[in-house]
Amino acid sequence: MKEITTIFRKMMLVILFPILLSACVKQECGEVESFLSSTAESGAETEPDELDSVDEKTVAEANREVLSACAGMTITQTIESAAGRRISIDAQVDVDGISRVSRYRYVPQQFTEEKRKALLKKMFPAEGWDVNETAVYNEKEDEWEIVTPRGEKWVCQVKNSQILGEYVVNVERVDVALDYMEDDEVSPIRLSNTPTEDVLLLIETADCTIAEIEQIGQLIAASVEEEFIYSCNYIYICGKEGGHPYVKAVYKQTIDEMPVTAWHNFSTATSKEGRFPVKVWGSFYSIKEIGLTKPILMPMEAIASMQEQIDHIQMQETQICVTKISLEYLVVNSSEGGMEITPIWRFWMGNDEMERNGMCEKVLAVDAVSGELIREDRDVFTTE
Repeated sequence: MKEITTIFRKMMLVILFPILLSACVKQECGEVESFLSSTAESGAETEPDELDSVDEKTVAEANREVLSACAGMTITQTIESAAGRRISIDAQVDVDGISRVSRYRYVPQQFTEEKRKALLKKMFPAEGWDVNETAVYNEKEDEWEIVTPRGEKWVCQVKNSQILGEYVVNVERVDVALDYMEDDEVSPIRLSNTPTEDVLLLIETADCTIAEIEQIGQLIAASVEEEFIYSCNYIYICGKEGGHPYVKAVYKQTIDEMPVTAWHNFSTATSKEGRFPVKVWGSFYSIKEIGLTKPILMPMEAIASMQEQIDHIQMQETQICVTKISLEYLVVNSSEGGMEITPIWRFWMGNDEMERNGMCEKVLAVDAVSGELIREDRDVFTTE
């Protein structure tokens, strides 16, 4: 039976790849049912434990074939729920630069006294003044309080997150107000894009440049976790004129040329007063490769899986427009307990680049391994 199943899967790949390599998949609503039927027969909707495992080399080769088939692919399709809500997809599949896909264990890092001191030393490198000797522990508030020689007041907090064994670090200047109002935020800038003149002007009002924001944040993160490099993934320009504007930068680890979206991504907030952050927060983690026992889904298989599960998720919107599909990593709960980093087909919501950026913390995706539909908010301001 195992040999028959393996042969059948290979036959399906031979049939599907010429179609997918045409780089443009056009499918109308009336054809969704027939595609779902063929997907179900191929085992795409079967639970992971029921699928036949193949050796690591075969999986790697199959994944390379999937990535090759996806290059330049465009998908146009509409998914509709029983309640009449629709997901309209007209998107190009983005797998640029990706050559391998795997799965990893998410290992939260303990924030030790040594790491706390290293972080504070990097943030307060003044000569002739030792921040760790000056810091006073407030047992009632469970925080370290700092007053710099210039009279700036800071706190350093280490809190438990909702993830077992994970700590969220928050170092914040308490005598500087920041606007946290959602409607104050300008659409975030992904650093792979060229900022517009309006965005560059806003950054100038904050008295810093994109390069300075990225470099300073990376240096601070490296003081805690030297082994892994945190790259600035995108930034927000926040705060209205006359208020307390600041630049919020979000950093992510990159694995296999894909960004990893965690629950508490390392982030900084830089105010108009200078180049150095007035708030630093987030979690730190290491990884351990688990590997894959089967190839990842094709994007059309992921869409079929989304159709199967759309009635099981909450959708307040009458219609969602998806204009980009990318392969990324996401930290999720593991069926075996703990957390893992799994590949996902992410469906970017929004009609254009600006709208997609504005939705960058709202994840609509399908697990590229299990086919599970994911709809979550990953708020980078969460500190507890």
